[in-house]
Amino acid sequence: MPDRTAHKDPHRTHRRQVGWQIIFPLVASVLIALGVGILAILTEEGASRPVARAADISAMLVILVVGVCGLVFFILTIVGIYLQMKVYRGVPLLSGKIMGFLGSVNRFVEQGCEAVSMPWIHLEKVKTSVSFALEKLKSAVQNRTAGGDHGN
Repeated sequence: MPDRTAHKDPHRTHRRQVGWQIIFPLVASVLIALGVGILAILTEEGASRPVARAADISAMLVILVVGVCGLVFFILTIVGIYLQMKVYRGVPLLSGKIMGFLGSVNRFVEQGCEAVSMPWIHLEKVKTSVSFALEKLKSAVQNRTAGGDHGN
């Protein structure tokens, strides 16, 4: 079976998926919670009139506080997501500038390290050459002294 979503706009598909996967369950769960609270208020039986009235008032206050806090949290979440999307739109431009700056810092550090290490590398080469020459000289002296002792 061919994939029918392959030819659609990915942003439109994403918005539809966000609606069904995030917003719809969130709204449905809030409505269910409110419905259960209101149903509990309406169906209470057997309590005396003053107790029932106090229970109704406290239940409504709890539901209002929870509902308002949930609404504030929901609005803050939506605003946070919106601001994050705005920031992510600016990231490619900003990241290009940052990468350029970091590239110049990298070149500067490489040149500095090379400038500092070159004398040591040359000294190591000189040390190796001198050690090699001393070994050759030592072996030549040993050969002569060994050859000279045999000739005497």
